[in-house]
Amino acid sequence: MAYISLCKIPIVLCLLLALVEGLRHPKTRLQPRIVGGGVAQEGQFPYQVSVLVNNLHHCGGTIISERYVVTAAHCVIDDYTNKHIPVSKLSVRAGSVLTTSGGQLVKVAQVKTPPGYYLFHHDIGLVKLSEPLEFNDNVGPLALATKNPPTGVLASTSGWGRTSTFGPMSPVLKYNTLMSLTNADCRKRLGEWVYDSVICFVGTSGNGICRGDSGGPAVYNNTLVGVVDYYKHECGRKPDGFASVAANLEWLKANSKD
Repeated sequence: MAYISLCKIPIVLCLLLALVEGLRHPKTRLQPRIVGGGVAQEGQFPYQVSVLVNNLHHCGGTIISERYVVTAAHCVIDDYTNKHIPVSKLSVRAGSVLTTSGGQLVKVAQVKTPPGYYLFHHDIGLVKLSEPLEFNDNVGPLALATKNPPTGVLASTSGWGRTSTFGPMSPVLKYNTLMSLTNADCRKRLGEWVYDSVICFVGTSGNGICRGDSGGPAVYNNTLVGVVDYYKHECGRKPDGFASVAANLEWLKANSKD
């Protein structure tokens, strides 16, 4: 999508140009939007999982191997104790567009978070499964990105989060398409929290991530480039923050070998 890789025009116009280009080239068509989003089909996002706490959807995650899932650090840390959530409470459902049934339900053996994690800084984590996933048409891994995406390109994200700021959680997996921003542009709009370990994406008004999407993927060129981290004030109104996979790559690789 080189036609917007260095887009210097206003964000809304840039997204509209991408949509027009998508109509000319259906294979690269801009897809429907998690707040305001499109509904996923079985097998459309084989790398997507639901991270469950006490058998209830808590966060999203991305399969990177038979035994490991990438999620957000804040998804596996208890807000009250500031310690890892006990693995006895955690499980992962893979290969289903539902969080309550279907696919493969696997218990968690261990969770890992980077020593540099604080608030939204290096907000990335690993979930080690108690047994390997069985890869098939609906369950499969996604490669880790080695660098951040260029500015102005489109990335997909998916999850079961709220369909509006105060709305209900989505009962089925939804997906969205967002555009990458520079951190400098993102800081102008968010004013804080945009650390070097964060990358930002933005959609047209009313489109973006929301509560419950945390830990889910941002995917560009069939690689995991970001992990859903935060939105500010209202869903789908401002750029969204994602933990950069490239900024945490060495830690991810070193801690997902066993």
